[in-house]
Amino acid sequence: MEGLLEACLTSKGQFDHRIKLVLRSGTHPAVKSNVSTPLVPTAPWEMDRDRNNGTASGAREGAYRGDHCCCCCFLGLFCGFPLSIFTLETQERQPDMAGSNQVNLNESRSVVPLNTWVLISNFKLSYKLLRRDDGTFNRELAEFLDRKVPANAIPVDGVFSIDHVDRNAGLFYRVYLPVSGDEAQWGIRDLERPLSATEIVPVIIFFHGGSFSHSSANSAIYDTFCRRLVSICKAAVVSVNYRRSPEHRYPCAYDDGWAALEWVKSRTWLQSGRESKVHVYLAGDSSGGNIVHHVAVRAAEEEIEVLGNILLHPLFGGEKRTESELRLDGKYFVRLKDRDWYWRAFLPEGENRDHPACNPFGPRGRSLAGLKFPKSLVCVAGLDLLQDWQLAYAKGLEDSGQQVKLLYLKEATIGFYFLPNNDHFYCLMSEINNFFCDWGQLLPVLSVRVFRKVATALAVPELGSFGDGLLVLLESWKWGRLSVVLFFNPKSVKPNPSTKRTRKAFTRRMIGRSLFGAWENSKYGNLALF
Repeated sequence: MEGLLEACLTSKGQFDHRIKLVLRSGTHPAVKSNVSTPLVPTAPWEMDRDRNNGTASGAREGAYRGDHCCCCCFLGLFCGFPLSIFTLETQERQPDMAGSNQVNLNESRSVVPLNTWVLISNFKLSYKLLRRDDGTFNRELAEFLDRKVPANAIPVDGVFSIDHVDRNAGLFYRVYLPVSGDEAQWGIRDLERPLSATEIVPVIIFFHGGSFSHSSANSAIYDTFCRRLVSICKAAVVSVNYRRSPEHRYPCAYDDGWAALEWVKSRTWLQSGRESKVHVYLAGDSSGGNIVHHVAVRAAEEEIEVLGNILLHPLFGGEKRTESELRLDGKYFVRLKDRDWYWRAFLPEGENRDHPACNPFGPRGRSLAGLKFPKSLVCVAGLDLLQDWQLAYAKGLEDSGQQVKLLYLKEATIGFYFLPNNDHFYCLMSEINNFFCDWGQLLPVLSVRVFRKVATALAVPELGSFGDGLLVLLESWKWGRLSVVLFFNPKSVKPNPSTKRTRKAFTRRMIGRSLFGAWENSKYGNLALF
């Protein structure tokens, strides 16, 4: 048993140390480590939770000790079972020959935090157990290994969750909502009431990753991530439990994504802002990012408003092998043969990776030129072997005349956003917040109040009216390029006959209305002049 565990956990080509899991019973043995506090993680993504108590430092030092752990995180078995004692030992390995592509220990520590490496390795190991060479998938074992958590209607850190079953589409969604102070005290949320009558609350339709085959909306790892999105970005999140391959091939996942968009759009209790509408964004990681693109294309074709797309190292590909695929094959958790397996399991029988589902801007893809496609934020991990395809996707959007922002994190690996233990995580959260702000979601009520107070103090009523107009404008901003034609065309502004036509009053009205007209007719929303 010990030999099996050692073989499973030995890193191939990533560390100069070999990590071995030793099972013992009885009292835990002495461990050569500087760690004095035992580490008893309930789940691998919670290792950083007690940083101040010294438990997180245990992960850095390379030794873990536990007693009756409810989860054997190093084996990827998230279902939980009693484990008497487990200890991590490290053994020095001889350095590899010059010119080797392996990553040395110092580099791996700086690039991949140990608990992140353990977490992603869990998935890599469990995924390998589930795939079969004949193209079938062990779904029963997958459900057994995937640790799931129930929805929690009691607010935790200002976020609560509920599950909704869409009987028409045969899907269930997990909805995460922020709560105000009075609701947080009692754990009560009126679902008939809009999210806000004044402020704009983004509603993120989230599609989980897993290469179209793994995970679900109630997987613990994605439940935690969605809660963080709500807490940090002040948004509502609807996580979609779409159908998975190989049981349900293309285009089932896309159809489920479209059904989720229609469902969210029809919920009055997800509305916000003075316009009383649902401000929808699409987001997803890995295969979820792929679904985001195809659902957004259909929404643009049918003129359904989607404000933006957020794609985290989206799963794209093609028949041609790229430089990054060859260079990073087998490193940082991902192998090309594994990716090929998932595409064969998802795409229609007999199709290759140049299918538009896999390669949207490839030889059989389509241009998005002239289509009212949402703006996009594409996050690319520099240590993901699919980065060349992700960069090509961003370039394809740009060549089609669409608005896209590329966030390239050079030393990030897949799944870096699951744990808030690295700068990449906070950089991503900041960019997502800015992505929302570009659409006027700065909540400018305070600015309008300032306009009104200044207008009253200076006896200039036009300034107060300009503030009201600014509020309406910021809530309906569009993203594109700024047009200032009206600002330089005073003839389009006429004096108001209901007020005194003094030269100064007319000048104030002309400047205010011209500037407002320029903003109102603009397509670029991230300009802040106040």
